[in-house]
Amino acid sequence: MLGPSPLSGGHIKGFTAQHMLNVMRELQGEGAPRAFAETLPDELKRYVVDGEVLAIAWVPVELYYAGVRHVAQHLGGDLRQAAQEVGRRIARKDIGAFFKMVLGFTSPAMVIGMSGRFWHTFFDFGALTLREKGEGWGKAVVEGWLLTADETSLYELGGGFVEWLSTSRAKNPRLDEVTVKGTDVEFGMSWD
Repeated sequence: MLGPSPLSGGHIKGFTAQHMLNVMRELQGEGAPRAFAETLPDELKRYVVDGEVLAIAWVPVELYYAGVRHVAQHLGGDLRQAAQEVGRRIARKDIGAFFKMVLGFTSPAMVIGMSGRFWHTFFDFGALTLREKGEGWGKAVVEGWLLTADETSLYELGGGFVEWLSTSRAKNPRLDEVTVKGTDVEFGMSWD
């Protein structure tokens, strides 16, 4: 269960939260979201129990990452690796057929660079920029990340970035490092 700390005020788009709940159902069964909802504080529980997760709505980012953590713990093993896997599974759902076609023509560095333009499609806070790039590697920075103390959120984001890279011409994309500097998070990625 999430602790009694207040919500950060950050939000994520409902369609991504819906995808998280769908991944939860796929891995744990149809009743998993309701069981998950029982672990949540009242201010978050209502989104799952009352079906208030609408694709076009903004929901508290803590709801999404509590779900990611729940699924990652279900997968077992190293929580960082499990969170990356959950991030990849959810990103696969976020990436529609149109994006798959378009991204298939792009370089990995271009995908990271373009991702910053779409950041606010998913989050109502922070910003994503491509900090550095080279042959077979790149560093993206999320500025103003509200959940820097939550490793699950950091590695889920990294897993999502890796999945977006895998739809480009990147071969064997991987997350090499996650570095927190204040409210900024740097993601070092590489590919063959």
